[in-house]
Amino acid sequence: MLQNNKRSVHLLGWNCIKLSLLICLLVLSAGCVGQSEPPEEEVSETTTVSPEEEVSETAEVSLQVGEYYKYRFVINDIEFGYADYKIKSEEDYEGQDAYCVELSLDQDLNKLGAQGKAELQATLYIKKNVLPLFYQVEALVDGEKQTIECTFSENKAHDVVTVGEEKYEKEVSLEENTYLMDNNMIGLWALVYRTLSLEVGQTYKVSLFFSASFSTYMVDIEVERTETIVVAGKSYEVFVCNVPLFNEIDYVTKDGLLVRIDLPSQNGFIELV
Repeated sequence: MLQNNKRSVHLLGWNCIKLSLLICLLVLSAGCVGQSEPPEEEVSETTTVSPEEEVSETAEVSLQVGEYYKYRFVINDIEFGYADYKIKSEEDYEGQDAYCVELSLDQDLNKLGAQGKAELQATLYIKKNVLPLFYQVEALVDGEKQTIECTFSENKAHDVVTVGEEKYEKEVSLEENTYLMDNNMIGLWALVYRTLSLEVGQTYKVSLFFSASFSTYMVDIEVERTETIVVAGKSYEVFVCNVPLFNEIDYVTKDGLLVRIDLPSQNGFIELV
């Protein structure tokens, strides 16, 4: 199983620079950009959710076919990659009304003086409330092929991960209203914000499933204040959201558009272009 193969913990983490990716936050120290092999710590597959923790309710969203958003990754003023997502279609998926979303990622850590390069293409089917139905990934990480194929049913995920010639398969139990997440796939995180009606002073608990590592986590989003910021030359009125587990600050418009992520511990950011 996955916990017995340390390499697979880093599937699609490509030496993990910890840009809003939870798995690497849990297993790597702060200065690990470019580390070629994962450390030997064990990684917990799930977090413990106490009975008083209540997952924030999901809400249906109106996504428009053709919507497209692209984000750039920057550390120490060096741009080294992009992630994007597009609402490809609205269609029936096994009897359910669904959106088909295309996502991609292209990162080159060599630009940061580290080692690692990854290209990823993904297809995602989601319900109208953004909860996942099916997720498929094809990636090339330092020349090695990696794939994910994950099917979701009632509070369960059937997940199949391949790394080169090695294959890992598991059925994972999920909390109710669990969203899909994947390393550096900013589009997945952006879609979660589309479902939340943010209010200053509120904390939202979001259940996430990381398909690359068969792991689930409960994440707090703390809405601290509103302010105006400029991203790519455009002014936005945003909620400022602290996400302690990711060690990041997110900037989200009242319409739920994620426009920027600040990564203070890495002197970096991710922003809409």
